[in-house]
Amino acid sequence: MKTIQDFHTINKLIHDAYHVPIFLITPDEAIQEKLSYGEVPSPVHPHAAEMLATLIATQDEEIQQMPVIKTTSLGEYYVVLYLVDDEACYVGKLIAGPFLLESYSEEVIVSLMYDVSAPRYQLETWKQYFKQMAILNRKTMKHLGELMYYLVHNKRLDGEAMLKQQVSPILEQDEEDEIEKEIEQELSQRRDHETYHHELAQEESLFASIRQGSVSRLIAQLSSLDLSNNAVLSKKSHLRSQKNLAISGITLATRAAMKGGLLPELAYTLSDIYIQRVEELQNVKDVFQLQKETIIEFARRVQNSKTEQFSKEVAQCTYYIFNHLLEDLSLERLARHVNLTPSYLSTRFKKETGLSIVDYIQRERVYEAQKMLKFSSISLSDICARLNFNDQSYFTRVFKKWSGVTPLQYRKKGEPS
Repeated sequence: MKTIQDFHTINKLIHDAYHVPIFLITPDEAIQEKLSYGEVPSPVHPHAAEMLATLIATQDEEIQQMPVIKTTSLGEYYVVLYLVDDEACYVGKLIAGPFLLESYSEEVIVSLMYDVSAPRYQLETWKQYFKQMAILNRKTMKHLGELMYYLVHNKRLDGEAMLKQQVSPILEQDEEDEIEKEIEQELSQRRDHETYHHELAQEESLFASIRQGSVSRLIAQLSSLDLSNNAVLSKKSHLRSQKNLAISGITLATRAAMKGGLLPELAYTLSDIYIQRVEELQNVKDVFQLQKETIIEFARRVQNSKTEQFSKEVAQCTYYIFNHLLEDLSLERLARHVNLTPSYLSTRFKKETGLSIVDYIQRERVYEAQKMLKFSSISLSDICARLNFNDQSYFTRVFKKWSGVTPLQYRKKGEPS
């Protein structure tokens, strides 16, 4: 069995090779040695012992030869290697981590803070904490586990088996029996009350319309389909259940749109934005309505993609406009983004889309304003400001140009009679 000096060498090699923290844990659950980032502590667990608490505690049934991959609710990854002596007695463990599989954007960090009710003023500390972390892809994580195992046991390890073990957990028999019991109870209840899910053929027909970009047919299908379904995806909250259903529907619509030819980056961006909007809604009726509008929007985008054969630069320009619609969008800014001169981009954009860049941005902002008017109680002046219209009367003229009615008429038309 390795000595403490051996483990000191092993820790140093791993830390230097992968730039991840490495901890040696003794059988009595104490941290014998640590090599860490040493800069910004975890904002949730500032002390190493707190951070590793769930990883340090060891049950006999957990101990195994192969390294185990563990994750936290913040998406931090660890590789844990249990240490046993020549007589198969547990003598501690090596823990490598935390590290990430991808860097976090500010939006992701803010959402993680929200999940643990962290105050917004801590944002910079959270950003610094995640910024210092090593980023290992799955292949590198596999190599890390293989190296840890080899340095300790002097034997090669099948790293793929380690990864498969992570993604294929086996349920305990009691848990499996409980799930089977819940399934039978739910099926019995549905038979008694004759409340069933949508027929598969209905859904396939709906998503076929999205793939084909058949907007008019899709609208007709939606008029006769109850999107609320009879599924219960949250027992605690009806609103949460319907939001979960809407998110599931948007996800399926995203896949259907990509199969219909919509570029994946645009489809995923649309999906992200609409799911964020679903989360912000506070009543079930608005959730249903936004889900319908989202599905129709995917079909409209597919329809346009089938008729519009844009060059790479013009397509990039339209995606950029979509992603930055609430910001100040100038011709010069767009031209820099696609590495073209403003005059050449302007000419090429008009030739391919049939609209000037100004008109295209106006049209997309009006589409956005229509959704705000229909799905929120935001005042007209606030909508005008959010969409970068400096003058409300000018906004009204532009809105009527593309909608045929004024913003107030459009909102009144969308109200229940």
